[in-house]
Amino acid sequence: MQKPWIFTSNTFEVNTEGSHKKMLALAADTEAKLKAEANDLAINALYQAYFPVYDTYRQIYINYDVAAGNYEGHTLNVETILKENLPKEIKKWEGFVRGIYPEDTPEEHSIFPNKRSPFLQSTYEDRISAVASLAKRLSLDNNPTVQAYASTVQSFYNLLITARESQQNNEGLLGQLSDIREEQRVLLADELYGVLGGLMQKFKADPAQITRFFDLSLIRESGSTDESLPDDAPPPEA
Repeated sequence: MQKPWIFTSNTFEVNTEGSHKKMLALAADTEAKLKAEANDLAINALYQAYFPVYDTYRQIYINYDVAAGNYEGHTLNVETILKENLPKEIKKWEGFVRGIYPEDTPEEHSIFPNKRSPFLQSTYEDRISAVASLAKRLSLDNNPTVQAYASTVQSFYNLLITARESQQNNEGLLGQLSDIREEQRVLLADELYGVLGGLMQKFKADPAQITRFFDLSLIRESGSTDESLPDDAPPPEA
């Protein structure tokens, strides 16, 4: 069997499998390094796409540890997210989509068939469901740029779900949170892979520049699991 080409393997997904501590450390390091150079337009574009997915993973990490009793901190209240955060996010989502499909075109209407109403009205469950549906519609769009944006909306949905679940003391809570945390780890690995690709394009004449955006000691470290790594400090603030 022919060995897969190394560039088709997502090193971030492979090297953080089984270790959310490693993923958080690796992702936080890259977030800080991108932010430090965000005055560069190309790097700022990478940062703007990367940060929402990273920040959601960080919050889910906290929510899981709160539910597990491993971290004394706070979770984002689902009511606060829906009343304060969601209205701000929907404006960003609309702005992105309408930058590609002008308002009231068939393509825009298929993504936002009822404008903002599903996100701002009705029950909490319906509003959370509306976010999930939007992420699905984006992922199925014919435009690859729109498809890629689905991870931003999906990340917000995952944050909503973990905030809600962390407030409910029901059997199987940790299992549900664990599944969502793992899903977000994979989404974040995909975003890191995208950052790598963007940096490869920017620094194609000087590839050594790419290394300063990643903690290579974590990427090259193999065989680590959450159990084999030392306890983390509390996740860094955004």
